[in-house]
Amino acid sequence: MPLSPNDSVIRFFHANQYNALAAEGTRLENSAVTSREFVNPSENNRGPSIFVLGRYTADEIAQIAGKPFHGRIVLPVSTLLDAPLNLAVVHTPGECVKWPSLVDYHYSITGIDSAGKRNVLITIFNKYIERPPCSPTSSS
Repeated sequence: MPLSPNDSVIRFFHANQYNALAAEGTRLENSAVTSREFVNPSENNRGPSIFVLGRYTADEIAQIAGKPFHGRIVLPVSTLLDAPLNLAVVHTPGECVKWPSLVDYHYSITGIDSAGKRNVLITIFNKYIERPPCSPTSSS
């Protein structure tokens, strides 16, 4: 499935990667992009995983991927490509074998080759947090 700069993508993050007490714009921790996602990219992990929205909504992707309580970042692909980081967004269906129905919608952000670039990406992600993590007992 070709990706357009106008497409929106979603990235999930765990509660331990989010500091609700931090100032707005700094709540997402650097651990939201793990070192294995940028220091040692491999055939099975080329970079931070994202899913393109379209056929499935954010809620549907969260349910299929087993992440209904994770926090969500939703941003346009153009934001990733326009960043002064020289990033690319590549289709990586082989990294999505656990969820066959999402294979066509799984992409990875590549080009994050240093902690500095990761930190800038986290800054971008902080601007697009759609929903913080919630507990299984919360109503969100």
